[in-house]
Amino acid sequence: MGYLEYNFRSKILGRHTTISIFIPSLDRKGATLEETYPADIVFPVLYLMHGGSHDSRSWFHTTMVETYAQEKQLMLVSADLEASWCANTVYGDAFYDYVTQEVMLVAQRLFHASPEREDNFIAGFSMGGYCAMKIGLRNPDKFAACFGMSGAKDSVKMRQLASSMGITPGVKENYTLGRIDEMYGTENDLLHLAKLLSEKEDVKTKYYTSCGQEDYGYALCKEFADYLDQLELTHKFFPVHGKHDMLCGDETIRMAIRDVFEINPPHKLK
Repeated sequence: MGYLEYNFRSKILGRHTTISIFIPSLDRKGATLEETYPADIVFPVLYLMHGGSHDSRSWFHTTMVETYAQEKQLMLVSADLEASWCANTVYGDAFYDYVTQEVMLVAQRLFHASPEREDNFIAGFSMGGYCAMKIGLRNPDKFAACFGMSGAKDSVKMRQLASSMGITPGVKENYTLGRIDEMYGTENDLLHLAKLLSEKEDVKTKYYTSCGQEDYGYALCKEFADYLDQLELTHKFFPVHGKHDMLCGDETIRMAIRDVFEINPPHKLK
């Protein structure tokens, strides 16, 4: 197994940033060096979106995701998203473009991530769950499956719920998505994106959502899941045990990798 933190100057963000990458080992008993490090093999890849107060390293430091990924010989890629909600923000940082264009291209060109749709997955927890679902709904041509964990919900209602609990967003978050009362019907509105997707034909991406049953946002996650079902998208909701923390995140990502995603082995490009 190999883990690295790749620091580089992003052309889209216009500054240096970091991507954390896990590359599974192909080593096995009796394998030669050439077989262990093949030049013409690409890996299935899971793009991991982190929570609002975390960074690209958080999934690797707070869960056993590397162990689960090695079992399936699955590459993991996680980018620093700051508190961007993976949006092309009002203040100018184009994080949506950065992830969907630059991060994926870097992973494919430099680290042998497969460019084929059936080998690409995206998942995230909390803010990352929202990010994963937004990207997955907008890019059904790029992903085999999308999993929004404890974060895929109506963002306007979630902001109202958080406010009622005394949870306030950081200063920068107020300028990320624009006015919260103007979000419905925009590129950052998951309800709107799901409705648009349901009107398309031959959508192959599979969508999954989950939430801890003790999570303060559980009811909103379930409400969003029910909405996806009403739209007749290919979707399944997983209620899991736990609160809004990475213990719940670990349980869910283990389930996603081991039991939910249909992961092909590393292979030569078609």
